[in-house]
Amino acid sequence: KRSANTPHASVRIGIAGGGTLLEPMIRAYAAQPRLEFLAVYSTDKKALLKFATDSRIHSVFSDFDEFAAQAEAVEVLDLGADRDAVARSLLEKGRHVSLQKPFAYSMEQANSLMAAAGRGRAFLRVNDYSLFFEPHRRIRRLIREGEIGEVCAIRVRSNLAGRGGSGPVPDMLKGEKAFFHPAFDKYALAVYLLGGVESVCCYHSAMKPRRGGRIVAGCKFRAPGRYGVFEHTFAPDTEIRATGLPVDDTLEIAGTDGIIWCNHFHGKLTEAPWIEVRRGKKHYTLGVGSGMALDWEQSLETSAAHFLERVARGRQPELSAAHARKALAVQIAVQTAARENTEVSVDSIQ
Repeated sequence: KRSANTPHASVRIGIAGGGTLLEPMIRAYAAQPRLEFLAVYSTDKKALLKFATDSRIHSVFSDFDEFAAQAEAVEVLDLGADRDAVARSLLEKGRHVSLQKPFAYSMEQANSLMAAAGRGRAFLRVNDYSLFFEPHRRIRRLIREGEIGEVCAIRVRSNLAGRGGSGPVPDMLKGEKAFFHPAFDKYALAVYLLGGVESVCCYHSAMKPRRGGRIVAGCKFRAPGRYGVFEHTFAPDTEIRATGLPVDDTLEIAGTDGIIWCNHFHGKLTEAPWIEVRRGKKHYTLGVGSGMALDWEQSLETSAAHFLERVARGRQPELSAAHARKALAVQIAVQTAARENTEVSVDSIQ
């Protein structure tokens, strides 16, 4: 096995698990020039039969130990209740792991995964591909360049539809799992754009299969005078054009000198441009023709390329487990605030 600190030109990648991201992740990794070997591990016999004849995949495995022996880095997808155990085992074997969201459901789970990475001297990252979406990266650059002055507030809206795309992942809408639903997990993105969060409050109603539901969370960032609102809704009778999650994602970032809007990510509910900027009397848009990669699946490819490049160079990939843990603390603080009907300090979540 090549060590984490040994640079090399190509990487042997495995994909473990299934779910709605399996096929997009295969496409994302198969497109990478650094790819040396692509394997799939699954306990689903039908899936293995399907991928056994797929020219993009070099090997398929139903035996975990055989799979782990062949891959040096693994993208861990949905494995049900076995996901954490599989990820820990891979890390302890020295395999670098890219973990799909959610990172964990508790700080204890996150700490356990990070400890396993330490024991195996392996890289652990959370694949929050929203951080690799070009419009989001462009917005971060605009903020840092002072395009709208000093940032005051962010509004994050995620409207999940019951129909369209790969479906709403109904199992993740049950009970408090809804707080960790991938359509609503925008806390790392908010931290990426505006910095750390100090405290949160939350109102919510359960996500019902027929009636829908909502989560509304407010946050105070650590930067003075900076606040945020997260609006997450489930509308079971709505349909959204999408190839992945059927969710309408929008961002609104207000500053002392202007406002930035980002109007699309997973789905496309309107024909608005991807980015709009208004500063005083100046107004401009960025979208088709801007040179940005605008399809959400292209963020998967960019994220996959980043993971392979960092592993090949022996460097920690993003989103690092340490940064993901900070975002998870915000997420759990929101969950706690909703349950206890009180403002919760993020520092109290350990």
